[in-house]
Amino acid sequence: MRGDIKVAAVSLSARGGDPWHNCERMAELSALLSGQGVELICFPEASLTGYSVREREALAWAISSDSLFLDDLRRLSRKLGATLLVGFMEKALGGKLFLTQAALCPRGEEVLYRKTHLSPQEALLFEAGSSFSIFDAGQVLGGIALCYEAHFPEYMAALALKGVELLCFPSASPGESPDEKLERWLRFMPARAYDNGVFVMACNQGGENGSGLRFPAVALILDPKGRILASETGEEEAVAVATLKAQEVNRIKAHPLANFLSHRRPELYSPVGK
Repeated sequence: MRGDIKVAAVSLSARGGDPWHNCERMAELSALLSGQGVELICFPEASLTGYSVREREALAWAISSDSLFLDDLRRLSRKLGATLLVGFMEKALGGKLFLTQAALCPRGEEVLYRKTHLSPQEALLFEAGSSFSIFDAGQVLGGIALCYEAHFPEYMAALALKGVELLCFPSASPGESPDEKLERWLRFMPARAYDNGVFVMACNQGGENGSGLRFPAVALILDPKGRILASETGEEEAVAVATLKAQEVNRIKAHPLANFLSHRRPELYSPVGK
């Protein structure tokens, strides 16, 4: 990492099919957090459009990557000098649907990540992406994995091997209470941080989406040893804020024992993936 950076994981209550409301709420929270010195703000999966695995809703709610709502958020990123991670159901050329997360950077750079590992329900409706996405937030290199993808350790290791220092897990996972969701996340997300020597931040959608789904609001930030830097829960929204210290990642990279990835022997286990 080049330097310390203050970040926020925002568990947003997103209304299904109401990007006007969702964009406005993102702008309000982004302005508030930027005023507190936050330089990277992560919103949940499909937070701009709302999330659904029902075909009729997904087709009606999905937007294109050149949507006016994203244009508004691009301008906001530049105005605030903050990187915004914004999720949406994307309607691409030919009518194909993707679950997409945009990293909007204040210098004008933009990274679009299409979810590569779909849940069984999602795979019936959405197309899978086919590439990694790494974004530069100034002081830190970030990698995006959406919700279900947090359960694939090989993917997280691949991102870390490409230089990622912060793994971001925007999520749209309904069911459970906020405390139950946080407890479940804490069973596996610390391992993603510890094994790869990276920071982790995660945020779930919160509240009722207006179409029968209720999401527990959970926001979490972990250090490279898997320890909690910040965590918040709620019924509607939750915001976790923490400062990521560059020396914590850099020390691990330079440590002869703690840098586990440098001692991998893929020739022993790479056939497992074939």
